[in-house]
Amino acid sequence: MNMCYYIVIMRKENLKIPTINDAASDFDRLINLDKKIREICNHVPRGSKICLDFSECSFLRQNAVAYLGAISTYLKIDCGYKVFYKMGTMNERIIKMLTDDGFIQKNFTTHKNSNKPISSDVVKFNHFKGDLNSDVELSREIRSYIDDDWLKNDWIRISETLKQDISAKMYEIFANALEHSKSTVGCFACGQKYEETSEFVLSVIDLGVGIPGSVKKFLNEPINDTEAIAWAFKNNNTTRSNKVGGLGLDLIAEFLSLNHGELSIYSNNVCYRIKDKKVIIVPIETFFPGTIVNIRLRIDKNSFYLYTNSN
Repeated sequence: MNMCYYIVIMRKENLKIPTINDAASDFDRLINLDKKIREICNHVPRGSKICLDFSECSFLRQNAVAYLGAISTYLKIDCGYKVFYKMGTMNERIIKMLTDDGFIQKNFTTHKNSNKPISSDVVKFNHFKGDLNSDVELSREIRSYIDDDWLKNDWIRISETLKQDISAKMYEIFANALEHSKSTVGCFACGQKYEETSEFVLSVIDLGVGIPGSVKKFLNEPINDTEAIAWAFKNNNTTRSNKVGGLGLDLIAEFLSLNHGELSIYSNNVCYRIKDKKVIIVPIETFFPGTIVNIRLRIDKNSFYLYTNSN
């Protein structure tokens, strides 16, 4: 009997991760990284290894950490790849940051830092997935994440009534990422506090259809991404069939103005930014098939934010 033997060579793709901060140019770099990864997916067969190399990366901010969680999960779950992090190529600063925010503890249980506590000076890395309409625990976890991990009383002082309303608007951002994005892997979030600039920043990322994509499908009208994202953030506009909710950002804009904070949203071919109560919508060159929300607040322990009596 003649026997045939087959040797299968598993392909390995090495992907270098660049330094990513959170200026506008860094979001361009992050979106171009996403484009490069998706191009790799077009020619690398399922089951291959994708190795993330950090030898050319000096630092990653919260937006990059949330993205790494999202794209790694997407590559494994949706695309069938084996994803490896080359920990030996990370400098000590990156390792510390990924340990402080819990990224390593949540994703690499055998790493030597996997038992270290998450720092109180971060908004821990988190992954949310599920149906908010039926999963009460998921809804509670998101509200706790916003109220207790991000809007911490020792970072910024807000009256309970105002905090509840801001939290409700933030919750809508997570709800949009889970309900309307159509992402199969949910949404990912991470935050950092930066003493040198006296600010703390939260990023929420999904890899779904994007806000403009969701709006255009809902309206079924020939509008561009700029018009679509402007519609999405008008008060009372929502793609929910029951008309409940909506991402109107007037309250957030007012609060950001008082705090000298900033909100940036990158989705599909457009960037929506709020700063000093001004809304700026600009096109971006590279298409991002999902949504990145970045909210920056100033650490303010000496002020107390509350509603004033309009009468």
